Amino acid sequence: QAAQSPATTHTPEMYTLYQFWGLFLRDVFNASMYEEFKQCALRDHNEGHGSFGITCLFGLYHHRLLKEFRPVLFKDFENIAQQEFKKGNQQVMIEFNAFCISTGINSNSK
Repeated sequence: QAAQSPATTHTPEMYTLYQFWGLFLRDVFNASMYEEFKQCALRDHNEGHGSFGITCLFGLYHHRLLKEFRPVLFKDFENIAQQEFKKGNQQVMIEFNAFCISTGINSNSK
């Protein structure tokens, strides 16, 4: 419930929640938990409440995709990286492309 209010993104509890989601979902994937994590991280980021949530989300993509490739996760990773690039965040696309190159994943074939 703490995740539902954008004002709570600055509390230590929200930082803890983002860390928990990012680490827990690496090992035990739960689709509904992932969707809540993704929505909260993107909302907070888009509303200017900081980038900690999206940073944890990108960490999840990197680690989870190395452990087990899931096309849905990869597509979300790719879409968010492209959206950020369009906003002028070139670093995200550099990191995404580096991930693809280092893993041999071709983003055009997925």
